[in-house]
Amino acid sequence: MKSISFVALAAAVLTAGCQVVPTPTPTPSVLAIPSVSEGEISSPKLAMAAFYEPEQVPISPAVAPWSLPLDLDGVTNFAQIQSTFALSENQKRLLEENSFVVVPWGGDDIVEPYGALKDEGVPIFVTSDTLLHLYHIQFNEILKRIEEEEFFDDLIDISQAMMERARGDYESFADETLKEAARRNVAYFAVPLKLLQTSTEGYDEQEARREIEEWNKANPWDEKEFRPLKKVEVSIPSYVADDVEEELKNIEAHEGFQPSAIFNCSDSVNPYKEDYSQYVPRGHYTRSEPLKRYFKAAMWYG
Repeated sequence: MKSISFVALAAAVLTAGCQVVPTPTPTPSVLAIPSVSEGEISSPKLAMAAFYEPEQVPISPAVAPWSLPLDLDGVTNFAQIQSTFALSENQKRLLEENSFVVVPWGGDDIVEPYGALKDEGVPIFVTSDTLLHLYHIQFNEILKRIEEEEFFDDLIDISQAMMERARGDYESFADETLKEAARRNVAYFAVPLKLLQTSTEGYDEQEARREIEEWNKANPWDEKEFRPLKKVEVSIPSYVADDVEEELKNIEAHEGFQPSAIFNCSDSVNPYKEDYSQYVPRGHYTRSEPLKRYFKAAMWYG
């Protein structure tokens, strides 16, 4: 009887492999990418692709097939698998029926199992989702840095410019309907501007600077850069001050749906309600002060 051995997936999936039908060596394809120097490229995707040259990697998979259910007695390293994972009778049954079984790992780090399985000497099959996860991490870090170093300041500039434009409209319009619309616009842009200029609870910029300076002294090989947050003068007109203040209070309370002070009239029969619970920073937006402020302001803009 032909013997086979198990490899372990890093996502805590035990597998004996899968039947693979050999495929012919792929024929290299040609991707026509216009030169950036020739002028403007209409597709942003092609603009990025101009810096990438695909490499052909010819692979001819060849794995001997097997039939189900598996005979676990014929698996050369099943004793090692059983010793490492202590499979229950039900898990062993699923392994026999499907040639793989998913077991709890006890953590949410997609990379950590690789090291643990390597230490145990268990053969590892690297799944494609692991590589996709690395791409996701890279994208997330790129986005985080752009939001911190570029978009944060840009959102301040946009909010300030639009509020000043709306203020000019309010002061110049004579028609009462247009004047009220302009007033609400002033309030609308004042809210994110205040969010971007207001420290979150517990943040002290001088303390943050001191902590980075202390870190750099102790870790000269891994210095961090302190970036003071952009500050602008924010003067909220008296004719929108109450509305802006109410919106800011609702955002900080983040207690779910509440009638909006800006988007409703005092006699609204069916008032618009904003979901203020969404203004709690999450994900990578909890990792720095500018990201926390940016999250709230961007959430306001929708």
